[in-house]
Amino acid sequence: MKKDQPMQRTNNAGPGKRDFLLSLVIPCYNESARVGIMLQGLAELNEKWQGDYEVIVVDDGSKDDTVQKITTALDGEHAALKSRITIERMPANGGKGAALKHGVALAKGEYILTLDADMSTRPTDLLAWEKRERGLFDGSRVVYIGSRKHEEGNVQALQSRRFIGGIFNGVVQMFTSLRLSDTQCGFKLYPRDVAKFLFGNMQSTGWAHDVELLYQADLNDIRIVEMPVTWVNMPDSKVNVVKDSIKMFFGVLTISLRTWLYNTFRLPLRMPSEATAEQKARIRGRAVFNILALLLVILMPLMSFQYAVTGDEHWHFDYGNAIYNYFFHGDTEAQTATTGIQYYGGIFDFITAFVFNVFHPWDHYTTMHFINAVVGSIGIIYAGKLARFFAGWNAGILAMLLLVFSPSWFGHNFANPKDIPFSVGYTAGIYFILSYLRSLPRPMARHTLGLIAGIGWAMGVRIGGFLLIAYLLLFLLCYGVYSKQLKTVFSGKVIKQFAIVAAAGYLIAVLFWPYSHLGIIEKPLEALKIMSNFFVNIGMLYDGSKILSNQVPWYYIPRYILYTAPLVALIGSGIGIVVMAKLYKTDRQKFVFSLFLLFTIVFPVAYAIYKKSSLYDGWRHFLFVYPPIVVIAAMGWNALTSSANKGLKYAGIALLAGGIALPARFMAANHTYESLYYNEIAGGLKGMYGRYETDYYMLGIKEATEWLVKNEHIGDKKVIIGTSTTYPMLAALYQENRKNLPSKYQDVYERYAHFERNEAYMEFAKSHPDFKDAFNPLVIYAGYNVRYTKDWDYYIGFSRFIDAAVLNSGNWPPEETIHIVRVDGVPIAAVLKRKTKKDLAGFNLMKEKKYTEAKEMFLQAVKEYPGNDMAWAELLRLYEAEGKTDSALYAGYKVLAKNPADINVNQEMGGIFLKQQKVDSAIALYKRLQPYSKSYSHFFLAYTYAVTGNANAAFTEIDNAIAADPYNDQAYKLGIQIAQQTRDMGRAEEYTTKAAKYFPPQEAEE
Repeated sequence: MKKDQPMQRTNNAGPGKRDFLLSLVIPCYNESARVGIMLQGLAELNEKWQGDYEVIVVDDGSKDDTVQKITTALDGEHAALKSRITIERMPANGGKGAALKHGVALAKGEYILTLDADMSTRPTDLLAWEKRERGLFDGSRVVYIGSRKHEEGNVQALQSRRFIGGIFNGVVQMFTSLRLSDTQCGFKLYPRDVAKFLFGNMQSTGWAHDVELLYQADLNDIRIVEMPVTWVNMPDSKVNVVKDSIKMFFGVLTISLRTWLYNTFRLPLRMPSEATAEQKARIRGRAVFNILALLLVILMPLMSFQYAVTGDEHWHFDYGNAIYNYFFHGDTEAQTATTGIQYYGGIFDFITAFVFNVFHPWDHYTTMHFINAVVGSIGIIYAGKLARFFAGWNAGILAMLLLVFSPSWFGHNFANPKDIPFSVGYTAGIYFILSYLRSLPRPMARHTLGLIAGIGWAMGVRIGGFLLIAYLLLFLLCYGVYSKQLKTVFSGKVIKQFAIVAAAGYLIAVLFWPYSHLGIIEKPLEALKIMSNFFVNIGMLYDGSKILSNQVPWYYIPRYILYTAPLVALIGSGIGIVVMAKLYKTDRQKFVFSLFLLFTIVFPVAYAIYKKSSLYDGWRHFLFVYPPIVVIAAMGWNALTSSANKGLKYAGIALLAGGIALPARFMAANHTYESLYYNEIAGGLKGMYGRYETDYYMLGIKEATEWLVKNEHIGDKKVIIGTSTTYPMLAALYQENRKNLPSKYQDVYERYAHFERNEAYMEFAKSHPDFKDAFNPLVIYAGYNVRYTKDWDYYIGFSRFIDAAVLNSGNWPPEETIHIVRVDGVPIAAVLKRKTKKDLAGFNLMKEKKYTEAKEMFLQAVKEYPGNDMAWAELLRLYEAEGKTDSALYAGYKVLAKNPADINVNQEMGGIFLKQQKVDSAIALYKRLQPYSKSYSHFFLAYTYAVTGNANAAFTEIDNAIAADPYNDQAYKLGIQIAQQTRDMGRAEEYTTKAAKYFPPQEAEE
């Protein structure tokens, strides 16, 4: 039902005689001095109103002679009113709201007018309303309210009262959905059913009851129309401007919460009898939305305690502590960092450090996870609000559910202190931008403040939040052109608000960003320039090959979204695009807004493609575009599941349920590893194993470390643990040991969470015998591919940075593994127990150039552990140096059995074949390398053809090597060398030009 759709009963007698009963309800409390004014106003109505009416005067426990004066006047001067007026006496003063509620309950009229006893607005103003609004008494579900700010009104009020009223109205707009300029004028006209519903469910008893009534009306799609009034500020008015405004301020806060609770838990169980099916569905939808939002805010932080520390979190907590020390201890480390962290805003990191240092609720990583989850839940709710903005409560519910059941996105909400907080600000910012545009030319205070908060938060996490300011300006311009109201949209008021929003948001961001304090304009601009193409050259597994993060194809982000977003979101977004297109005919404004939403998805991705940005770790840096994608998907599924076509509707419900069940199964089976999810298009996690990164965030290290502590009892041993992922493992050890510490020492232990046993720590431990050492095991860093060159007893590694050939051949985890952490059947982390240290002795002897003794150690090592590929690789080199090529090749094949993609071993074995003049064997070897490393396979083949005098074949292979990897600098060098030797200077120049594109020549130093 539309807000202005008439009720079933219609009473309209036209401009003449009115055939309906009008009820006037007037609350009174100690109004003795104004009884004469009140009765005079009613006498005017009695003279001019052509129709039946009743007046209910509710005495709210007056302590003066108000009732006596009214009775006396009705027996004398105003006897004509006696039959019209009923006096109701409340046993005690309950407040204006309580008095009105009592009076409305007794009212019998088809329409009910509430007004104040001081007659600031005379009841005869109703006649002017009737002339102005011909549908005033047509039975519509409309509440007409007097507005002292209406441009057609005649208002005589004190300036101080106007000022306080303006502030109060801003508070109302901040905490409710009301867009009214004046809620507090007592002159209001209700249809009876509407009045009975609103007052019957009203909880407020004091002055602020008006806000609750109108807020509830707005939430229940009852239209509210502001009307002009003649209003005079009575000298003896009972309103105390300052005192009552303060009371109203806190009253609004209470009303907002109470209304939320009522609409969530009570109203759905006591539906209004006159509500239509559509209205009942809307009431239920809002309740479900609110309950789901509440569950998210409660459950997500509780879930956060189970999640592992990731590879980046130590940077953020250290940064947060540095900012905390900057503000409270004058330390400047947050300004002088050189790791790149200084280019990030510090608002989230500072909050986590502040909570930890001041309140110390848990260890610092757990504290960060808890706050991360709280912030993440807010982001999901704002995505739901954004979907509701476009398609109603059910779409909002669907958006929240789709985000929860998007494992690859949802899993980041618990341990990603950078990308999720930014995503929250980005989503909220979009919501408030669109809400601001829709409320033009009179934007609401809550939208303006929401914009400031969203922009400030997003920029306070990453300088890329500046996009929200650009979006606001761009969308204002586009909306002005679309609506043909460019002058209105860019009025002085709106321009002023834009400037305030941009400046205030910017100031919030830089407030918690110490680096920006070195130059409040200069440094953020520097960060924006650097972060637009942040260069981090990380090796990663992509489509079965190892590439660097600056070599990703243009479709890197779209492909990752295609592979990791659940099918239900992808299909829904496709349907949603169709729904958006249909809005062009049905709701042009929403169509324009949907284009704005689409732009917020496409532009950041397109810009990254254009800038050829360095990308890695899947698409976590672009998680912020996913909530808008899900909003479109929610629009699609909402349209399908609410279709008038029953077959289409039930098919949509079945598809939606099945689509959610697929990722839900993965989440249930692999809790805390949700972010490792790949969808059915990708073949699931198993289908991606050995082709794409799985546990790039090192989540499996926590489980591996906990297993090692529990099952190998290392807490009481002086053992060495090697690892390729130091900080997550240290964090897991730290959290495990912290449980056993006396509480009085936990704050000391926090300062040494990374096991830095400095002199101060050791001195403290000696002077406090009951203080347990941080942990007996010694932790060292050892890259997986050089692990045997380090001294360790146990080794904890994860699947990242392992060659695809090793993963796909089943050679990882290696044979000395004693425990494997699996997700959906895929190994992501492993605990190794060293079988021999003869290999370590061999590597140490190699450093001393004692090659004969080293070879003996390596031979003993492979005898004790035949799968030791690193020992076999050293034997290959030692045998080759001795001229024992057959033994060298034997050792080389042992290596390739474990890692067919070992570039160095392939090159060395190929060299041996060439020395033996076994060209065909070298070519065959290099071709077998092709599935694992196309570029190097072609490069080695090019070299082979070059040394055997086949320049043309060499050039073909060089071209193939460059095509496979344009960053293979050795291929360019070899091509230039061969071209120069064959005097093909044109080709040499061609290779030089191509190389310069990827390897710009360095400027010579002066």
